[in-house]
Amino acid sequence: MPDDGLVSIARPRPSYEVLETVSAAGLAASWRADLGIDVGTAFAGVDLFQLCRDPATGLVFFDPPVTGPPDFYARLRRFDWYRPPHKEEHATAARWIPAGARVLDIGAGDGRFAAHVPHARYRGIETDPEAVAAARARGLDVREATLSQVAGEGGGFDVVAAFQVLEHLADPFAFASAAVDCLPDAGLVMFGVPDGESYVADLPDFVLNAPPHHVTWWTETALRQLARDLGLTLLAMERFPVEPWERRLWWMARVARALAPRRRRRFGRRLRTLKIASWLAAGLLARLPVGFGDSSGATLLLVAGKRRRR
Repeated sequence: MPDDGLVSIARPRPSYEVLETVSAAGLAASWRADLGIDVGTAFAGVDLFQLCRDPATGLVFFDPPVTGPPDFYARLRRFDWYRPPHKEEHATAARWIPAGARVLDIGAGDGRFAAHVPHARYRGIETDPEAVAAARARGLDVREATLSQVAGEGGGFDVVAAFQVLEHLADPFAFASAAVDCLPDAGLVMFGVPDGESYVADLPDFVLNAPPHHVTWWTETALRQLARDLGLTLLAMERFPVEPWERRLWWMARVARALAPRRRRRFGRRLRTLKIASWLAAGLLARLPVGFGDSSGATLLLVAGKRRRR
């Protein structure tokens, strides 16, 4: 359980509520059945996870926060859908970046954000050597390094960005703080996360939203609190329409809600039939030539500023 004395956004107060208890063995079985990935080593010594919620911010988190090693992400990146070729968060973030700015892309993967900022001086860091090699083969400045290593160099950037990273970390506040330290005096900070209040929370037994992949589910309130904890000035909080890469998931959530409107649990083997039925139905519905209206997608982007020291 979280220590009673820890009060930052990444370490919720002891007043959190337990939403449900999740079997580690059941979750591991779902990882094998759905994606063919064995997470048994990552779950060693863990029998149960508690899915908890901080009522002050809505931040949802798994306890214990078991995260995946680099080779786990290397296996995920072999799926074409894991890194969509275009994401609106990249295009929107790029519009905030001035010409000539020094940009640090943390968790850059194969450097796809670089294509959106040809006007900037781009550097990416990544821990997956295969992704780094793919980026460098395209002539991109992506290096195999950790954030702590870059922060230890003294920073020197004008913009730090981390897209779809915070939710993978056991201590996102420490990470975010180190990211801000890469800005010497002032600059822009951008964090993109899955929106925990979007349709993704309705996906039944969705392993990508669970350890060792996602260990926190972020809300707008939680991101705003993170910015305050870091002493940042909030500039924008962006949401996006349903994008092509997520249309089937959006339909899957909608079908699951229709088939089981009173469902309370989010994870468990008993949801397997619902998961399969909603996934198959979503595959057909996603092909229909219908719009998504005002429906929001799964991405939330924080843009904040670090003030110059006086």
